[in-house]
Amino acid sequence: MLLLSLSGVYVVSAFGEEVLFRGYLMTRCAEFFDDRKLGNRIAILLSTVVFALIHYDWGVMGIIQTGCMGFVLAYAYLRVHRNLWVNIIAHGVMDTILFVQLYLA
Repeated sequence: MLLLSLSGVYVVSAFGEEVLFRGYLMTRCAEFFDDRKLGNRIAILLSTVVFALIHYDWGVMGIIQTGCMGFVLAYAYLRVHRNLWVNIIAHGVMDTILFVQLYLA
């Protein structure tokens, strides 16, 4: 069951969320501003907040945790020159750690 769950997580969460929040939302948000630096900062903030809020069913601590994770992933996305695969792998590794902890608990 762990491997089946992880395969779904890699497709939906790691790949899907990164494409949506970093690849699409951050890119489109940053395009609205002439000042690249300001656009990137607002894109990081917006993607972090939206990413955190879609995990509201995890409770307050889940929102805070995913908000922190979203911020790090958004910042990393810009630092690696918008290489989405780095984020997909990082997101997948974090989700793998979470799922292994849940299954071993």
